[in-house]
Amino acid sequence: EKNPNLAFNINCGIVKNIVDCLIDSKTHLIQVSTDQVYEGDGPHKEFSTNPCNVYSRTKYQAELIADKVSSTILRTNFVGKSHKKDYLSFSDWVIESSLNKNEITLFQDVLFSPLSISTLSDLITKVCKFRINGVFNIGSKDFLSKADFGKKLIQKVGLNLDNINFGNLNDVELYAKRPKDMSLNSDLFLSTFNLDLPTIDQTIEIISQDYF
Repeated sequence: EKNPNLAFNINCGIVKNIVDCLIDSKTHLIQVSTDQVYEGDGPHKEFSTNPCNVYSRTKYQAELIADKVSSTILRTNFVGKSHKKDYLSFSDWVIESSLNKNEITLFQDVLFSPLSISTLSDLITKVCKFRINGVFNIGSKDFLSKADFGKKLIQKVGLNLDNINFGNLNDVELYAKRPKDMSLNSDLFLSTFNLDLPTIDQTIEIISQDYF
């Protein structure tokens, strides 16, 4: 948000370089986008984009660039244990905060439909074989708040909620505007690819295995 030119170069410039190489090619591109292109009441369908910050606007622009070649664009939100040094995923942050008794606040008014990293990776592998053009939401079949997600995950791995506070996005001042409702309607993905998607509880079960 503080450096929109850098954000554009990262989220759009790289995609443009790839697309330029694929013009007149038979290669099919898989572009991973974000649920942050949505704002307002969900669950959102693919046509209802409303990006509200630099990140989401540059990711949406990247979709338009990817659409110039044969491509499948997947709007998603993924959770699970990070294997990148010095980077905590949302679920890492929740678990480590509970383990270390660090006080954190989880938002009750921010909704999403996440997939585990492993589930998303498996689905991308399968989607590659279809080579179907278009934009598709790909998330859990249902949705819940980040507060409820964190609570369920902490309880699933046998930790306690003593240091976990529950609040609302409006209670904090953030530099960038954040969407509150990123819940996804993935019916188009389900009907197009004939692949199944997990529920939120199944997603929590899958990622909890990373923390036992």
